[in-house]
Amino acid sequence: PYFLRAEGQARSNEQLDLALHSAEGPLGVSDAPDRHVLCEAFLAGAEQSGIPRNPDFNGATQDGAGYYQITTRQGRRSSTARAYLKPAMRRPNLRVITGALASQLVFDGKRAVGVAFRADSQVRVERGLEIVLCGGAINSPQLLQLSGVGPAERLRATGIEVVHDLTEVGRNLQDHLQAQIVYRCKAPVTINDDLRSLWRKAGLLARYVRRRSGPLASAPSPVGAFVTSSERAASADLQLFMMPLSVSRPGVLDTFSGYTFLMNPSRPESRGEISIVSSDPEAPPSIRPNYLSAAGDRALMIEGVHALRRIAVAPAFDPWRGEEERPGEDVRNDDEILD
Repeated sequence: PYFLRAEGQARSNEQLDLALHSAEGPLGVSDAPDRHVLCEAFLAGAEQSGIPRNPDFNGATQDGAGYYQITTRQGRRSSTARAYLKPAMRRPNLRVITGALASQLVFDGKRAVGVAFRADSQVRVERGLEIVLCGGAINSPQLLQLSGVGPAERLRATGIEVVHDLTEVGRNLQDHLQAQIVYRCKAPVTINDDLRSLWRKAGLLARYVRRRSGPLASAPSPVGAFVTSSERAASADLQLFMMPLSVSRPGVLDTFSGYTFLMNPSRPESRGEISIVSSDPEAPPSIRPNYLSAAGDRALMIEGVHALRRIAVAPAFDPWRGEEERPGEDVRNDDEILD
């Protein structure tokens, strides 16, 4: 019911099961605004490798391949700020303070009664009847530890007075580690090619301005799939993606025509830890994700790479598939993939 209250399916979207979707919520949800030729090849290749089509990953079943819906409205990101905060800005009981860094929670005994923060070169404290801490997976445990809530030994080592010895704070960190396979494309149809050409970049901009469509209105990975790796899994435990582009490192496109397959375990078993290394709130905490420490994650990463390669070598990619650039044809067996 809470997802239905949040979701605002665009009127132009393909009709979905009304029992599972809503058009009335503040969070804009749009169909993929682009049907790139390589994305269509991915869907066809998935079918050819035994993964059926699925028009709605948030429907009755999740397994299958299809286009991802994205949280946009009329071609613009439907962020939390745009969907929820902006409409509430005129409320008399709301004050937003920007350019502020929370430094610690203020406690009365073991009850949180306020927040100390740095703003305008000063330390300020706001008090209230209720404190809602929502700093995300990294900053929430960091701020709790800075405030004296966490493993006592770690807190004392950084000179912080212990308010409550709670060893779990910062533990149980979970993250989706992705593996990528990059292929060279035999034809200049990738977004790499679009962005290397002044005219093609202008064309992308024109599509966005005129119709709010094309890659500028889309997500980096428009298509993907959910796969159940074995009969032992209760539901899809692998998520696959395809990008009609390739990057040499985050934010930097390859200089050749390329496209990328990606995968990650849906429910990783590896557990990491976050812990402060200083009493200074500006000092980044230690982040130890412990990726692949669980045998199940290692097995799923290997199976996911095999699943991607089965799609990559399907007949649907014959017109486009060049050589495997990364990790390369010499990485074949399970040990090499894991390495």
